[in-house]
Amino acid sequence: MNNNKIKLYIVDPNTTFIDRIEGLFFEKDEIGIKVIGSSTTNSAFEGDRQKIPQADIYIVSANLPDGTGIKIVDFLKKNSVTASKPIIFTIDKQTRNHATIARQRGVDKIFQKPFSIKELIQSIYTLTGSPLAETQPTPIAPKTKPASTKLVTRDSKPKQKKDKEAASIFRPAPAPTPSPSPSQSKPKAKESEKAPEKEIQNPFKTNKQDDLFNKIENNPLLNIQEVDTSVNQPNLTVKTIVTFTSVSSTGKTSLLVNVAYAIRKYAKIKPKICLLDLNLLFPSVAFHFLNNELKLARRDIYDISADLNYLNEDLLMEALTYHKPSGIYMLNTPAETEFIHKIGTIKAEQIERILVHLRDIFDVILIDTSNAITEDLVLFPMQFADKNLVVLEPNYLNVVGVNKFFYVLNRLEDSMKEPIISKTHILLNKETKNKSIYSDTARDFLYDKKFIVRIPEDPKFIDFANKGKFIVDSDSIATSSIVDLANFIYPIDPKEEKKKSKFPIFKK
Repeated sequence: MNNNKIKLYIVDPNTTFIDRIEGLFFEKDEIGIKVIGSSTTNSAFEGDRQKIPQADIYIVSANLPDGTGIKIVDFLKKNSVTASKPIIFTIDKQTRNHATIARQRGVDKIFQKPFSIKELIQSIYTLTGSPLAETQPTPIAPKTKPASTKLVTRDSKPKQKKDKEAASIFRPAPAPTPSPSPSQSKPKAKESEKAPEKEIQNPFKTNKQDDLFNKIENNPLLNIQEVDTSVNQPNLTVKTIVTFTSVSSTGKTSLLVNVAYAIRKYAKIKPKICLLDLNLLFPSVAFHFLNNELKLARRDIYDISADLNYLNEDLLMEALTYHKPSGIYMLNTPAETEFIHKIGTIKAEQIERILVHLRDIFDVILIDTSNAITEDLVLFPMQFADKNLVVLEPNYLNVVGVNKFFYVLNRLEDSMKEPIISKTHILLNKETKNKSIYSDTARDFLYDKKFIVRIPEDPKFIDFANKGKFIVDSDSIATSSIVDLANFIYPIDPKEEKKKSKFPIFKK
């Protein structure tokens, strides 16, 4: 039994993922890695005070039921015992926006699921400074090429432990010099005759280890891709979070609701959609639906934010209002005056935790923000989202206001070292022949941006909204542009004849 194994701790919400890695390393001394602990939540990890300091390296998932993996990274980096220990951070297609923050907070390696077991093992060797890192080349994808003996190039140098005991995890016991094998006793003149793919002999490497690594590479039962294959299923819906923001009243809430409806109407695979109204002072998303068609929530955003340790999917579902005809959900943000004193209790941390849970449940999350462009409840969702939409009306004051807004985003981007402006887009609403903005004018003011869509003004829009109807169901001149915007947010791929036809579902 090798008592000098690299000690690994895993934090991941997927128990299958944890079980597969534990099974891979269990009683396999030749690999030299042992899973000493695992957790599926932030709170469980922070409570495991006995095993956390014992680990030599950590695998942390970006998405956890009670928060993000970034909090665990911060927890480890702030603790003097674990601050210098390497961290492998795992993301998927839905949490790729966490990668930049993770690097900034000090993670050593990032893997996007699914990934190769062999690559994972090699990274663990490299990051812990194990001599075994020098014996395992990166597998070459084309099978026709010979195996290379070139060492793997990593995006971070092997991390040397300050602790003497940790630095000598694989310290070999003194052993007599082995007698040379027939191949080793050949004259040096014969060296050039050796096959180029033959690896250099190393005291840490055995034939048994060679056989095991070949098995790992070829056996599908030991491939992490099996753990998280959902991201590769062609029929699975795409996950996306989008904010709708403006600097004044531009009709963005009516636009958001109609976009949500258009996605539900035209998508071949109906995505689950949730609307989140973060304009806490004047929440109005729910007013765009007829009250008698709503299944009202039993809780609200303030209830589920009161104690984040108790936030789970069941509790969150109790705070969702459901519109039966369209299949759209809304997080209950009450508009009554009595809730105004609670507005200040909602912070970015609460919103982050709520968004993490919503993303697990829904495919599309559309966020309606206020026009307070310097507040956390506007800036944090834009930082977290996959796309940001800034809505303008065709007037000069809107352009000036949005120019200031982009200035704030630019400062935030500089401080966070995370791309925000590149995923922020502008659209023009309520455009008429007499009221328009040239794209060149917009680019001059708005960080070289151009409008992704121009939505014509239709006087009937307000009438539809007041009656709880969707203008997308009409022959409005705005319908086609709204469907185009919906397609930009979520790939519904509508046909032209669909965009022009009527689909009345309301009798009123």
